[in-house]
Amino acid sequence: ILYSLDGSDIYDDSTEYDEPIELTQNTTIKAACLVDGELSEQVELECLVANPPVITYDQSTHKVTITSENTIKYTTDGTTPKKSSTEYSSPFSISKTCTVKAVSVTDKLSDVTEVECVFIAAPEISFDTETNEVSITGENTILYSTDGSTIYDDSDEYIGPFVIEKNATIKAVCILNGVLSDEVSLTCKVPSVPTITFDSKTKTVTIKGENTILYTTDGSDVRKKDSEYKSAFKITETTTVKAKTIVDDRLSEQAELECVI
Repeated sequence: ILYSLDGSDIYDDSTEYDEPIELTQNTTIKAACLVDGELSEQVELECLVANPPVITYDQSTHKVTITSENTIKYTTDGTTPKKSSTEYSSPFSISKTCTVKAVSVTDKLSDVTEVECVFIAAPEISFDTETNEVSITGENTILYSTDGSTIYDDSDEYIGPFVIEKNATIKAVCILNGVLSDEVSLTCKVPSVPTITFDSKTKTVTIKGENTILYTTDGSDVRKKDSEYKSAFKITETTTVKAKTIVDDRLSEQAELECVI
């Protein structure tokens, strides 16, 4: 008996069969008998081997990939897969930590392969507009920035709530075993006190602030209905200029400056 394991046709120089063959993967076996230099008709058989599938998990993308030569059945709830379980067709994403189990299916089920897939959930950022306090919560170690910069594994570690004194874009991630979660961000606006300057030579008043600025020139305290500052303006007599910034209906502390002519 001459045979091949790669699906190739049999010739008189093909491998001679002398003992049973143990297969480790799907194989098409072909064989023929050789008598006095003449080959019999060729026969073939497709042999499917139920090897356990291979599961890979990419923590950075939360995607699970399962590979096998055969049909794959899998579960994500920790139960053992059966022929009636979900059939794998393409990589899929997970949204929480789970154990993925899979089998390959021929005329029987392979042994079970399982992998624990750890999902690193992104943190949550909150901002208290009354106290200007920023809080970040998450299941793992949290890294953050307050200048809007992208988070890396060497960014500052969040220890506890902190107060900001000016507008800031907070970004944060959770980190586990060197792998970062998705990045989240929150823009926090603070009604910080504006700055008033007066140029006595040109009699020009300039007001600077991060947000919308309201002001008065008659010495009265600033209220939400007062004029919005657009650009530098001139005065013709000595007066006290007062100003506040406003964010989301919140007024800052008041700045004031006596401008003497």
